[in-house]
Amino acid sequence: MDNLNEKEKEIEIKKQIKKLRQIAIAIVIIPMIIFLIIFVFLIKSKAMAYDYDERYGVFIGIGRKDIDKLNAYQTVVIDAEHFTKADITKLKKAGKTVYTYLSVGSLEDFRSYYKAYKHLAISKYDGWEGEEWADVSAKSWQKLMLKRAKEFKKKGVDGFFIDNADVYYEYKEPRIYKGLVKILTDIRKLNAKVIINGGDVFVSKYLQENKTLKKIADGVNQEGVFTTLVEDKKKGEEITKYYLNYLTKLSKKGIHIYLTEYIVEDNKDDGLEDKIADYCKERGWDYYISYNYELD
Repeated sequence: MDNLNEKEKEIEIKKQIKKLRQIAIAIVIIPMIIFLIIFVFLIKSKAMAYDYDERYGVFIGIGRKDIDKLNAYQTVVIDAEHFTKADITKLKKAGKTVYTYLSVGSLEDFRSYYKAYKHLAISKYDGWEGEEWADVSAKSWQKLMLKRAKEFKKKGVDGFFIDNADVYYEYKEPRIYKGLVKILTDIRKLNAKVIINGGDVFVSKYLQENKTLKKIADGVNQEGVFTTLVEDKKKGEEITKYYLNYLTKLSKKGIHIYLTEYIVEDNKDDGLEDKIADYCKERGWDYYISYNYELD
């Protein structure tokens, strides 16, 4: 460089400085790129650990002794009353999202609070022995549901699987509708996820009035969409068509859809499981296929 004139020296120095900068940038950028590649690989590997048909499982009929049945599933629905806080912590550490069953529209005679609230029973729940429709308009019932939700939240659940909003289908009265809205709105304020199981008449009315479900839920589960269990084939097809139209409308509103299907002796069909799986995968819906009604 001694033989170079001043201008050539300046140009050469600038070239070397540029090279040093490129080396410095490479030293910083290359490790970052490697880190991102590894991170994305790990995320994809974790996602691949679950088959699509194991993303979602409904197990409200099991207790803590059967907790291993949940191992393969990513999002699980349990009855948190039968699990300890430690059980739920274990599930969450395993990377699972945990919902608890909560029947807001009915009284179940095996619950500890049944006798104290039996006076709020409206009528028997046909088809379910030991269960009665509850007067959700009663403030004492609304407070009980919120209290139970808070107790389950303290146990560590991520959200609630709300059952029996169909009480509004049975009793299409303004007080029943308002009672359900109050209960769900209060639960949602606990910063919890909410899936409404069934309740299509209630959900449709709320959506029509509010254009969104954000204040009461972020997902809807429907049972027996493809597995209707009615003897009349034409009627079964009509039920399936109705639910698929209803759920598609919700999905377009950004509401996540879950299906719970029951494949039992009465409706066994070699191609039914594949049909359900393909339909849900195409739409990004989650589904669970149970081979009994006890969900255990």
